[in-house]
Amino acid sequence: MCVCMHLLFFISVFVCVTVCVFLHMPSCGVCIRQVLLRARAIETQCFVLAAAQVGRHHAHRASYGHALAVDPWGELVGRCGGAEPGLALVEIDLQKLRSVRRDMPVQQHRREHSLYDCQD
Repeated sequence: MCVCMHLLFFISVFVCVTVCVFLHMPSCGVCIRQVLLRARAIETQCFVLAAAQVGRHHAHRASYGHALAVDPWGELVGRCGGAEPGLALVEIDLQKLRSVRRDMPVQQHRREHSLYDCQD
């Protein structure tokens, strides 16, 4: 099984999410993707929008599909299936974003980003 590295190792974005409303993630072809995207939404307190191609491109390549939209609380708010192309319209609720950040102020509890800098 292949797990996309951009979903697992995402710590570099944590230093800039205080001003972000949503993050766009590239597509990935594994079922664990939904769990990882929900985790990224919760830990960054942003909406995560993950577009995904669907279908067979040629004999050696097919895309998984399953585009997703997740709110800052980790709830799935939009999806498109994996069999056919589709469109999902999602409302970006800025009030929910503000209330999640107010009720769970994780940005105030983060250490300085220099803690994560690589040292020679």
